[in-house]
Amino acid sequence: MRRVIYLTIIIILCGCVSMVSAQMTYELRGSMREWTNVFTQSPRETDLLQSQLKLELLSTQGKRTAFKALTYYTYDGMKKEGNWDAKEAYVDYYSDLVDVRFGKQIIAWGKADEMNPTDILNPQNLSNITEDKSIRKIGLIELKTDMKRYGFVLTGIWKPEFESMQIPKLGSRWSFFTIPGMTSLPQPVYPENRLKNTEWALKLSHTISQILIFQPVILMVGIISSPQSWLLIL
Repeated sequence: MRRVIYLTIIIILCGCVSMVSAQMTYELRGSMREWTNVFTQSPRETDLLQSQLKLELLSTQGKRTAFKALTYYTYDGMKKEGNWDAKEAYVDYYSDLVDVRFGKQIIAWGKADEMNPTDILNPQNLSNITEDKSIRKIGLIELKTDMKRYGFVLTGIWKPEFESMQIPKLGSRWSFFTIPGMTSLPQPVYPENRLKNTEWALKLSHTISQILIFQPVILMVGIISSPQSWLLIL
């Protein structure tokens, strides 16, 4: 029910925006990937036989608003089944002082190739740890705002829904550990999707102007809050 409400809000926003601006452009792009994993040791079994289609829809309406939708269709040749994964679908609004983004989105904080302690705003699907990190991330309904003033950017994020990390099943090839006599882990207790359990985050950043041959440096301090914990990022 909650997802239906969020989707309705996005549709209403898109409708309102379309009435404000008549200049509308669309761009549909995509790619196709074939992926096969074969173990090099005997008996050299095939572990992964996958075809993946990526589709991305970009739309701009004047200079103030934009829309993006990103989805993947993955066909598993081993299981003979396919599934759609809607990663992102959000609306953007731009102004001189504040930028607003609402919808299903993936937010990345910090810079690192793989292990990034500050990049915890979106959970990951770790059922295939060899998958690219951007695809492993799970999109969530979030509200993101960027307030810009005097070279500083104050980013605020509100997450009204909770989604847990997905780990490989016990006994699978990518399982992190094994427990003798157990085939599955006990179901953990997760917080309910209520207003009091929502998460929010703040980040203040500033870019130092480029000097001579030095690249711009971004100074960042952030706070991530959940009902159980606080995290300060420097």
